[in-house]
Amino acid sequence: MPLSKLPPLPAIGVGPTRPFQRVLLADILVRLRECDPLPLSRRDLAEAYNRTSGSRVSKHLRVLVGTGWLSLAKRSQGKKAHCYSRGWRLRQNPGLASEWEALGDGLWGFEGLLSAFKDSAAFGYGMFGESRLICLGALIRAREPVTKAQLSSYVGTLMGRVTVSDAVDALEGDRLIEKVDGGFVAMPGWESTLHELVESCPPGRERLRRNAERHVAEREAFAERLQDGGITDLQLVALKKLPCVRCGGRSSEKEHFPPRKYKDSDRIHSLWAICKKCNNKTSSFIRALPEKDEIRPLKIMAAYVAPAANVDRVDFLQISLEFRLRRFYEAFENGDKDEAVRAIRMALSVYNYMERRGLLRRERIPGTKRSQGQRTLKGSARPMSGSRLPY
Repeated sequence: MPLSKLPPLPAIGVGPTRPFQRVLLADILVRLRECDPLPLSRRDLAEAYNRTSGSRVSKHLRVLVGTGWLSLAKRSQGKKAHCYSRGWRLRQNPGLASEWEALGDGLWGFEGLLSAFKDSAAFGYGMFGESRLICLGALIRAREPVTKAQLSSYVGTLMGRVTVSDAVDALEGDRLIEKVDGGFVAMPGWESTLHELVESCPPGRERLRRNAERHVAEREAFAERLQDGGITDLQLVALKKLPCVRCGGRSSEKEHFPPRKYKDSDRIHSLWAICKKCNNKTSSFIRALPEKDEIRPLKIMAAYVAPAANVDRVDFLQISLEFRLRRFYEAFENGDKDEAVRAIRMALSVYNYMERRGLLRRERIPGTKRSQGQRTLKGSARPMSGSRLPY
């Protein structure tokens, strides 16, 4: 059977009613494995699915949240997007959650039916839509003839028999698939054919134009982020592999110190690896501290930050911030807000002093030696070199 080569699509009895919502939920569940809660901009989703209006995507997200498939973990603040997590339906029913996880893999995993169309202009109104792309993806992955009945049986959890039949007829009419002995197969060169079809359709041309503009903007934003000292995606992955700065356990998030409440920066110099439990523990404590304009940094003498011979200045900053971070955690454990504020004031003072003078460099000063500090992952006897993200 050619269908044996395809990823399994579990028969899910309970799920969102609309086809696009099922595809969207499966996509988000795959993304949640990498980041939970997941920042999700409606503009990014509108681009990914070729929706001309972000409000249309927002409507589907609201339905998924309102019906318990997703939960809104954190509302947007300024330029930061809403953060989503699994809803109560999936949290309370592990079996249902496993089925939807499997469906997510079947659609959006490495060999998923829709993985070949990730961010494709073929999604969206006036174009192919999710049903036709799922059928096309199945025929591409099968690589052998598949009948309508076989295809309908395979994707039956996502669409009905009539929808499958109409989708196959439309794909054949667009010369993306052809009928051979034993069923239908994807035609050679279907990628270029799909691209030509997209270009010939007004919604597709508009999507391609927006994509080109977005790619230019993304490159410019990335260059600006690096210039400002912002952390890259690869550096964030490296950071999260380090032990939690507070308990020594496995980390999964990034900690800002000085806290983001007082220094909203994603520079590599102020980020630390932390586990979700420790990060959540201190959040309410930080919110209860005085506001930014009530905390004045101390005046730093130049001699204070003059590094010793062969010591890089940012190594000094790392040591100083980590020392103050330890003091901050001690103050948190003791409920001592005054001591916590003192630790933050000192950290802000050193950080701001070096930032104003352009000393927060990515590159090491030639000839300096990096300290050989080591931290051991909790429960392991094997030390890990480096106490935080190397720069």
